[in-house]
Formats: sequence, C-alpha cells, structure tokens
Amino acid sequence: ILTNFSWAQVRDIPIVEQLDKPKAAEWTDEDLQRVAGQYAGISDRSVNFSPQQLRRLKEIDPHFFVLKYISFSAIHKPKMAQRALKKYPQAALYDAKGNPEPPLWGRQGRGVTFNPAHPQWREYLVNEAKKIIEGGYDGLMADECLMVNELSKEFSGINPKTGRIYTTAEFRKAQYENLKAVKEAIGEDKLLKGPCFSIPYAL
Repeated sequence: ILTNFSWAQVRDIPIVEQLDKPKAAEWTDEDLQRVAGQYAGISDRSVNFSPQQLRRLKEIDPHFFVLKYISFSAIHKPKMAQRALKKYPQAALYDAKGNPEPPLWGRQGRGVTFNPAHPQWREYLVNEAKKIIEGGYDGLMADECLMVNELSKEFSGINPKTGRIYTTAEFRKAQYENLKAVKEAIGEDKLLKGPCFSIPYAL
C-alpha cells in the first residue's frame, strides 16, 4: 500500500510523504488502521481520501493528521490546467513568444505555471485551500513555493510588470504573499508545510 513515498521527519515523528496510490477506493479499513497505527500522518498527493475515510483515521488516532498536496506555482494535470487557462487566461504565466510557461518541475508535461502575483491566481489558491479543509483534511502540503531554491535556467516566464523574465526574488515575494493569504483563509490552527526543497515545516 505504501508506494511512491519518501521519508521525512516532523518533530522527529515519521510521516509518509507524497503518498500517490493506491486510490482511496482501494483502501480497506485494515489499511487505514495499519497506517494510522504506524505513522503520525500522511501527505496525500493524489489518493483523495473521502470525508468518511478521514473521519475513520481520526477515530483510530485522534492525533493522526492528513495533509493534502497543492502546488503553489502551477496546475500539473493537463485537463485541469487547460480549464484554468480558459477561465483565467490573464493569470497564466507566458514566455516571450506568448506560450504558457510549463511547471517549475515536470516541465515536460502539459501543465501550466501561473503568475504568482496575479490576484486571480491568489484567489484560486485560497479557494482550493478552503475546499481542502472543508473536505476534512488537517492542512496543506504546500509544494513549489520557491522559498529556498532558485528558479531553474530553463524557466522563461515573463513578469508582466517588468517585461522581463521573473527573477527568483520577484517570484518568491509574490509566493510569500500567497502563502499568507492562504494561511489567513484556512486559519492559524491548520497545518501548512512544504517539502525541504520548498518551504520549512510549519506545524
């Protein structure tokens, strides 16, 4: 059951990070009991636990937490990215030729990076965060926040305010404001963390 994951330490307590599969429908009650009994929490990337499963995990261990993955820079799934691109064309990030900028990571895919300073992208992140919390998750695994690492040499997204390629400092400043907006929206009592290459753990 525990496939496609990497280890991390949160206050010296092991969690399973980046849990990709199997899908929630494939989890049995025995699986839930085993995971909740062995780990402090799970970072759900695409399992998509149901509200009933999340409640069951809390029944097994009231202190067990489940974080939901969310990218703060891009939408990776092609169909979702295209829908967002049609709904918020001005919020997307484009290169000098007018092509949508691919994700910071996984650039070979068909996802889209969005302008971190655009109010519509911030609104999108806030709304997604609220949906996640309302769905029963304890918080977010905020990925691709660019709080530590630098923009890659392949990155070519143009900052509309300057007409030049976004600098890491510009991108990071806008992302910080997005993080603050999301934190305010979901409440200070919710968990917000990122992997070691994006932002520090903040529990």
